[in-house]
Amino acid sequence: MSQVERGPTGEKAVKVPLIDMVSDDGSPPLNAAEEMPAETLYYWDYLHLDYLLNAQTPKSAERGGLVHDEYFFIVVHQTYELWFKQILVELDSVMAIMAQDRIPGREFGTVLSRLHRINAIQRLMVSQMDVLETLTPLDFLDFRSLLLPASGFQSVQFRLIENKIGLLERDRLKIEGHNYVATLRDDHAGLVVESEADPSLFDHLEAWLARIPFVRTDSYDFVASYEGAAKAMHRAARAKIEGMPGVDEETRQTQLTSFENSTKRFGAVFDKANWEQDIRDGSRRFSYEAFMAALFIYLYREEPVLQVPFRILEMLIDIDETLTLWRQRHALMAHRMLGRLVGTAGSGYAYLDETAKRYTPFKDLFDVSTYLIPRVSLPPLPESLFGSLDGQIW
Repeated sequence: MSQVERGPTGEKAVKVPLIDMVSDDGSPPLNAAEEMPAETLYYWDYLHLDYLLNAQTPKSAERGGLVHDEYFFIVVHQTYELWFKQILVELDSVMAIMAQDRIPGREFGTVLSRLHRINAIQRLMVSQMDVLETLTPLDFLDFRSLLLPASGFQSVQFRLIENKIGLLERDRLKIEGHNYVATLRDDHAGLVVESEADPSLFDHLEAWLARIPFVRTDSYDFVASYEGAAKAMHRAARAKIEGMPGVDEETRQTQLTSFENSTKRFGAVFDKANWEQDIRDGSRRFSYEAFMAALFIYLYREEPVLQVPFRILEMLIDIDETLTLWRQRHALMAHRMLGRLVGTAGSGYAYLDETAKRYTPFKDLFDVSTYLIPRVSLPPLPESLFGSLDGQIW
């Protein structure tokens, strides 16, 4: 039986176990309103603003002389952490849906809307750099020494976001020879390391793509159909170069060499053994089956049943791209504020700039464009292909 207690602000509240307040996909249950405080709810109390608005404690004030800009610095970073928390809520919800062995088609709309929210939050995070940069380097020096050795590098929530999205520990840069968890408190380090072993959004996406039912059926083989169309397109392009009038032989040979090199790179997608070797080498991550399913979705995205899956893949590219933009802005801000100095945790502009280049879990989705062919060259799909979709369950 539930017990009646006093909440943080003194109101009567019904104590409900956390598991009862969250549905399978991470959202509140329909009857959540029944669990609200028994007395009239007040906006200030609902948001716990007594606590939230008194959670800024500048170190300069503790030492006898408040530095005005330190208060601002704290508020900006607390705001980031609140957005990180919301991103984690959305990620957990999306992964709960994607972890199902068979996903009802209607739930892809929920996945798309929550991924869209994550990307919108990330864009806000990028814009928030404009606010942070109203702090000048000289302003920062007034209190920077008081922050040592604390650093944004120790943001546990951001590390969890990276791991949940799908960044691999093997791809991370070292800080002065140390692992990225070396600067974390022991309990936080354990939490972050544990998240490395959990299935990520990347893992769930790859598994879903690999089992998409349309790429190969008893009567249809997408890879074979696509390979035939691509080779026919390349033969026509080669013949056009060879028969181009008014071109000297040297120029023609140069164009043919460039074309052959491009065709060779394109043809690599048809060699599954080499693809799997690329995975072992670390230059690719998607399994061959998952990548070909993604390519199928991109090429035939006008099919109604593929519209939402296509938008989901595009949204994941947007999320990866926007997170890269945030890293780049962070790097530029660090350069602007610190010059060539390192940050309070040992990182600096060079480190942050390199993470923007390397930390892209969904780079394989970016690479899909390499293998697109014009719509006019696409072989038509058999009319019966989508008829076996069992109640819109994937």
